[in-house]
Amino acid sequence: MTTQVKNALKPTDDQIVAAMHTGGLMTYVVANRLRWTFPGLDTAFVLRRLKVMEKAGRVRRVASSYGRQICWTLVEVQS
Repeated sequence: MTTQVKNALKPTDDQIVAAMHTGGLMTYVVANRLRWTFPGLDTAFVLRRLKVMEKAGRVRRVASSYGRQICWTLVEVQS
């Protein structure tokens, strides 16, 4: 499989953000929503992209009652 075909099977950051239309979602929930469009999508890929978007200020981690699962929410853009 070529690199171009492999990349076509993975969501963009904008598609990940669109899947997070509500806040306080765990990584696996975001991945499960995206699997409808991207079958076989790995949760680790979504986690890596969310961490990159966290550094860029697009998403942030929120408190969770679970010890090992990370909850994410969108950062509101202030104009």
